[in-house]
Amino acid sequence: MVAFVLLLSYWFEQRLSGPNMPVSMEMISFTAVLQFAPAILGGIFWPGGNKAGAFLGLGVGFLIWLYILFIPALFIICGWSSAGMLESGYRELTFLKPGRFFLLPGFDPLSNAVFWTMLFNISFYVLGSLFFKQDKETQSHAKSFVKDLTFDSSAFARSIKQEAYIDLA
Repeated sequence: MVAFVLLLSYWFEQRLSGPNMPVSMEMISFTAVLQFAPAILGGIFWPGGNKAGAFLGLGVGFLIWLYILFIPALFIICGWSSAGMLESGYRELTFLKPGRFFLLPGFDPLSNAVFWTMLFNISFYVLGSLFFKQDKETQSHAKSFVKDLTFDSSAFARSIKQEAYIDLA
């Protein structure tokens, strides 16, 4: 199975990478994996985050990722680079042009994609977590988990005040 996945990955890289790609396949993949970061970090450090917010954030983040990075790469690979959406944006709206989504000046295509996917992902994660409430059991688990990660300054102060003692006798 592992060998099959490796061979499939190699074939995918050889078939789908090209010199006229605006962003390399590695960076497209990195941006896709980056979509998991808000849900993971929010789950660790924010007791208000929940499953609905994580799914909303991931879903919207991946949709934006598809539109900004994956679909343009697919158009170029398949030879559809003259497609109207890539040149003039969705329905001739230039601010929806995948390579320059919302026309951020000075951003390369990868930075533009990371900015917009993270903005939408985090926004929908927070809004989904605030709109959909957790049940009591999940809420208590989240609070106890986050409480265990908080810094206890009194315990730190007690450990500093302790003196080292070595019995020499």
